[in-house]
Amino acid sequence: MDILSVTEKTASSECDLIQLRAKDINDKDFMHLASKLRKITKKKGKLLIINDRADIAYLSKSDGLHLGNNDIPLDKARKLMGKRALIGATIHSLRDFKTLSGKDYDYLSAGPFFETGTKPGLDPINRGDLKKIIATCRKLLFAVG
Repeated sequence: MDILSVTEKTASSECDLIQLRAKDINDKDFMHLASKLRKITKKKGKLLIINDRADIAYLSKSDGLHLGNNDIPLDKARKLMGKRALIGATIHSLRDFKTLSGKDYDYLSAGPFFETGTKPGLDPINRGDLKKIIATCRKLLFAVG
């Protein structure tokens, strides 16, 4: 099954949000794919978040942007995307949480929760730390991986 079929099927379910993460794709193909996914998600009334690429998130008219540690700063992303866009970030530790929790992110994604091939060399987040994060987080929080 290809990504468009998976997106169509997922957007037809009770899922509210789809995130496009495409690490090994050229800019032209990423933009094309993001635009196609946006048409599907918009038609189904679902949210689309683009991973890492503020330019593609903006140009595809996605609902938001997920920033990694090496992406553009939050203030620049917010300026480009506007106040209505959802902007999130990933945390890998309690230390990351303490660094990002006071910033203007709409959500945080904690992980990976288990070992995963998509994040080679990254240890799963400490469960005790995750419990502390959950107890004190005042933002929408996802545990992933």
